[in-house]
Amino acid sequence: MSKPAQILCLGDLYLPAEKIAAVVHHRLVDVETTAVDWPLADLGELAAKNLLIEQGGPAAVTLPNSITDLLGHRCWDAVLTHFAPLAEGAVSNICTAGWIGVLRGGIENVDLQACIAQGVTVINSPGRNANAVAEFTIGLILAETRHIARAHKLLQEGCWEKEFGRPLPQELCELVVGIVGYGAIGRLVAAKLTALGTRVLAYDPALTRQPANPAATGIPSVEFTSLDHLLAISDVVTLHARYSGTQPLLGKRELSLMKRGAYLINTARAELVDYQALMDALASGHLTGAAIDVFPEEPVPIQAPWLHSSRLTLTPHLGGATANSFWRSPGIAIDCLAAITSGQSHPGTVYLPKQHAVAFRRRWAPHLRSVSQ
Repeated sequence: MSKPAQILCLGDLYLPAEKIAAVVHHRLVDVETTAVDWPLADLGELAAKNLLIEQGGPAAVTLPNSITDLLGHRCWDAVLTHFAPLAEGAVSNICTAGWIGVLRGGIENVDLQACIAQGVTVINSPGRNANAVAEFTIGLILAETRHIARAHKLLQEGCWEKEFGRPLPQELCELVVGIVGYGAIGRLVAAKLTALGTRVLAYDPALTRQPANPAATGIPSVEFTSLDHLLAISDVVTLHARYSGTQPLLGKRELSLMKRGAYLINTARAELVDYQALMDALASGHLTGAAIDVFPEEPVPIQAPWLHSSRLTLTPHLGGATANSFWRSPGIAIDCLAAITSGQSHPGTVYLPKQHAVAFRRRWAPHLRSVSQ
């Protein structure tokens, strides 16, 4: 009998290593796991280090010796990590036909070029927090357009306010909502809004051509259009695109194209919006309000102008933070592993070296637990 596959599980304060290991043992056979958590003082430190990694790559943060020594202790068949960074040195400790499982939607904390150079398969967990963010987006649309958070704050201050200097709001079934970015999150937002009777427009900057047949996207009533047209007629614009490039997707020009009196919702990336241009559009009255969950600097400094506007609903990057979204991540990664071993495509396949594809499938197919086991 061959030796059990050696799998290192790197957890953190959001997703403990023992939970990762438990899923591995539930889904795979003939494996041995080593579970260790990235030692961090609190969630604030985790957020700060994660921001450094997103901006500067996995080498921007150094893991403690306790983890780097463990990584170098042996040749690992697989390493599953949540937020802990895996720079080039860590990648070199992955065995032939081994893999790295990134238990999140992005792969900023793994040196992908090193993986490609060394022929290491990379898997991630796309869509793990899609439903969480979609639900949160609906909540922010309601909170901003119906003054929920604003009314709560004023009532605590002893003010019985019902007008807020604006016309009475419309219900969701009377609004046109434009979704920018039609991936896993955008589709779920569309599904939830159409169920409430909302007219939904969509534009995806990642597509070179917008779908000609809306039915092919699974929600026939969604109307695909250009970004400019979507901005011009939407009562609410909600962002769910990935950031790619050096310029905001919505700058001064795009914000000026938005329907007068409209609302902007951003639960995606701060870099998608020119926030100073947004503040100008709110101050001029061109836009009625906005709801923001992501910021250029996190935590937000007290002097930031968006903290002091009555036209904004703000939350501290909470959109994807549910227990479900973290706990389902290891299962999504192993779903991807199963798809690869059976020769099927899976959105979580970030990189599968062609020269090792056959060996990889042979190596890992016997480890997948059958339904009857």
